[in-house]
Amino acid sequence: MGCLIFDSDGTLVDSELMNNEVLCLELRESGINEDPAELVLRYRGWKLAAVLEELQELHCKSLPAGFTSTFREHAKIRLEQSLNAIPDVTEALAALDYPKCVASNAPVEKIHTALTATGLAGFFDSNIFSAYEVGSWKPEPGLFLHAADSMGFDVTDCIVVEDSDIGVQAAVAAGIPVVLYDPTQRVEQSEEAIVIHSMSQLPDIVGGLFAS
Repeated sequence: MGCLIFDSDGTLVDSELMNNEVLCLELRESGINEDPAELVLRYRGWKLAAVLEELQELHCKSLPAGFTSTFREHAKIRLEQSLNAIPDVTEALAALDYPKCVASNAPVEKIHTALTATGLAGFFDSNIFSAYEVGSWKPEPGLFLHAADSMGFDVTDCIVVEDSDIGVQAAVAAGIPVVLYDPTQRVEQSEEAIVIHSMSQLPDIVGGLFAS
């Protein structure tokens, strides 16, 4: 028996573009104009504070006090109203009869909001791990190491499921095999991860990895 460690944004829930659409609306009020789709490509999986720091440097602008909390409030409303699960992920989770957890760079409240809005919360119970609570953000390995230990598994008995390059880097640094979900086929091949283009592929891939 092994353990599955899932990222949230872009892996379980289709929130990447939605989050960045809200972010760009907020940034525009401070004179920073960016394209949401470009931000997804540039900052997929990044810690929000690092994104905002780089954008301020690139645009030579300063964001107002309270920007992050205002953005998160507006993003939460959008997620609650419009968020969908990643295609086929509900069926994949139901077919994967293994202990499961979520390990995300997002705050705990955001993770819970996303899982509840998409009906996925029941697959994970209280097994939610946030970088904000652990104090380690991907691409550092600490979050995944903490998740594996908290779930009671050695890293060699876990599999990480991710959609970002920094998530893959964190899994590799932690010594955990990783599956990269790449629906847009931006990655032709990877030496570090098994690449899938649909969540319908995940049960067979996981079964093969745990059997090997």
